[in-house]
Amino acid sequence: MTIGLKLRAPLACRLARVDKQRFNEAVARGEYTCAPKAIQGVSRTLTVAETIALYCWGRMLELSMSAKQAGYFACGILDLVRRVESGDAPSNSWACVIRTGYDSYEFACSDPTELDLEALQKTGVVSPTPLNYGQSGVIFTINFQIAFIRKVILQEIEDYRATLGEEEAIG
Repeated sequence: MTIGLKLRAPLACRLARVDKQRFNEAVARGEYTCAPKAIQGVSRTLTVAETIALYCWGRMLELSMSAKQAGYFACGILDLVRRVESGDAPSNSWACVIRTGYDSYEFACSDPTELDLEALQKTGVVSPTPLNYGQSGVIFTINFQIAFIRKVILQEIEDYRATLGEEEAIG
């Protein structure tokens, strides 16, 4: 069970491949609103779910999305991850950020029960990218496979624990 696991912010940022200072600045500017609250003099701690959302935020920044817009979508992803953890969403859910026009993004969570990925992959489609979203055509999507990101982060936590000891990895 990983729901209760807490990671200190420097470790969570390292696992999420996000610059800690950039993260802290985005939180301070109100661009990343779902970050856990900090207590003065105590290192901020993040859950695995929060670290997954932080990882996705970092990838969106790498694609030149603004920190505020990426923060908005990261908070949606965090909600999805928490629903997966509680069993309210399928464990193989995807989070999709959909570009529908110039500077126009939407957020959608795929429902793998309605998506035949295996059949789509045989035709060359390898992600849950819709052709249309609402009234708009889809220009591109950014798809995050939550289960795989969780697996990678948990493996990196175990690697870190094996190297430095458990007391270094948890808050």
